[in-house]
Amino acid sequence: MPLKLLRETISNLFRKPITIEYPKVPTEVPENYRGKHRVNYNKCVGCSLCAIDCPTGAITMKVIPERKKRYPMINYSKCIFCYQCVYVCPVKAYVVSNDYRLATSSKDELVQKEIKFE
Repeated sequence: MPLKLLRETISNLFRKPITIEYPKVPTEVPENYRGKHRVNYNKCVGCSLCAIDCPTGAITMKVIPERKKRYPMINYSKCIFCYQCVYVCPVKAYVVSNDYRLATSSKDELVQKEIKFE
C-alpha cells in the first residue's frame, strides 16, 4: 500500500496541473451556458409577463412615475437562470449572456437597485 501511494505521488510530480488559475486565466464557458441576463428597458413595454412567469419570484415590477410604466427588477440571489423570462417576453427585451461571475460578499449586491435607460 505505501509503495503504491509513493509511486502515484512520483508520477503526479511530472504531470501538468489540472487546476485553472482563475481569475488570472478566464474560464471557458460553453456557448449555450445560461449566465447573467439583463433587461433592455428601452424595448420593455411593462407587460409584467416575466414577473408573473418567474418560478422563484426573482423578478418584481417597479413603477417609474415619469415614464408611467412598470419595469422589471431582477434579484439574482433568487434567480435559477431558467430563462423563462427571456422566453415569455413578447418584445424580446431581455439580453442574455454567458457571464457567470456573480460571486459577492453581500447578498444585497445581487439585487438590482436602479433602472438605467440606455
